[in-house]
Amino acid sequence: MGYQSEFETLAGVFEAGWNGATPIAWGNLDFTPVTPLAPWVRFSVLPGEAFHATAGAPGANIVRHPGLITVQVFVPLNSGSVEALGLADDVAEIFRGYSSVGIRCGAPWITHVGGAGDDGWYQVNVNIPFVRDEAL
Repeated sequence: MGYQSEFETLAGVFEAGWNGATPIAWGNLDFTPVTPLAPWVRFSVLPGEAFHATAGAPGANIVRHPGLITVQVFVPLNSGSVEALGLADDVAEIFRGYSSVGIRCGAPWITHVGGAGDDGWYQVNVNIPFVRDEAL
C-alpha cells in the first residue's frame, strides 16, 4: 500500500462513517460552504517520516509510515462550542480503534483553534495518529 492507497482508505473510512453529516472539504478541490450558517469539515492526511522496523518473526523487516489524520471542524463564529465539540466527538468515534490490513489508528485528541479572523468560523481540530506498515 502506497500513499495514494493510504489516503483513499482513510478518506473512504471517514466518508462512510460521516455519512453526509456535513459537507466535507477535500484537499486541492474548490470548496465553498453551503451557507454561512451550516457547519462543515475539512479532511487531511499528513504523512510523517517513515523508518525501518522489525515486526513478527525474527528478521521480518517493515517500513513503518506514521501519520496524522486531521479533521478540521468549522461552525459559525459566536455560536458556542457545543456543536463543534459534538461533531468532533463524531469524528473521533469513526477512527477510535480503527484497524485494517496495514493501518492502525491511535487515540484521537482535539485542539481548539477558536475564531479564525474575519472569516466567520469557529474551528476545532480532531487529530488521529496512525501507522501504516509496509512489508519489505
